[in-house]
Amino acid sequence: MKGVSAWINPSAIVLCILAAAHAGVAWENRTRRPELEIITAPPSEAARAAMSFGDQQFLYRLWTMDLQNAGDTGGRMTPMRYYNYSNVIGWLDALGELDPRGEHHLYLAVRYFSQTPETDDVRRLMEFVERDVARSPATKWFWLTQALVIAEKRLRDLPYALQISERLATLNPADAPNWVFMMPAILMEKMGRLPAAESAIRQVRAQRGQGMRTDELLFIDSFIQRLHGSPG
Repeated sequence: MKGVSAWINPSAIVLCILAAAHAGVAWENRTRRPELEIITAPPSEAARAAMSFGDQQFLYRLWTMDLQNAGDTGGRMTPMRYYNYSNVIGWLDALGELDPRGEHHLYLAVRYFSQTPETDDVRRLMEFVERDVARSPATKWFWLTQALVIAEKRLRDLPYALQISERLATLNPADAPNWVFMMPAILMEKMGRLPAAESAIRQVRAQRGQGMRTDELLFIDSFIQRLHGSPG
């Protein structure tokens, strides 16, 4: 018995008790998960300037990746509907201010965050896209084409899609294809505004006809015939 008593170390007994207690607590709390905030509010302009250390391009890239991966909270993927879109758009605006010519945050807006089923949030994202394109319209005009498609297909809001298409046509980007300028007329036809659609498409032909391909001119002729009830 003396040999057994000598073998049992009091420290070992305490360690076993602590291990058993730890196992019990872990088992009791096995189904509990910490509440993690998905996306916090963005820092102020002054804080952004301080945190960039003079390298706004690096901070733009770092925060873009952070925003893209924000839904992965410890191995758990968060559905888009649970994001705080006021914070999302705040971060997108902050990124646009860090790099007025950057476009990856616009990609996130129209190809990633717009997948939310909450249409009010989708609309707010498209309004952000309009604001951000205005920072550098000569290079960012393409994102308005994505916004008008989302307005038509996701929001099912033809007047809003028309508004975006008219704004895009007004920008008159030098490298835009001719269909960009035809979109207002096409949307007007879908809205039943046939005289306005004809006037708009004829104006496009008058202004841009000399530089159009044959198939584009044939499309305009067919479009006008269809407006008058002819199969074209």
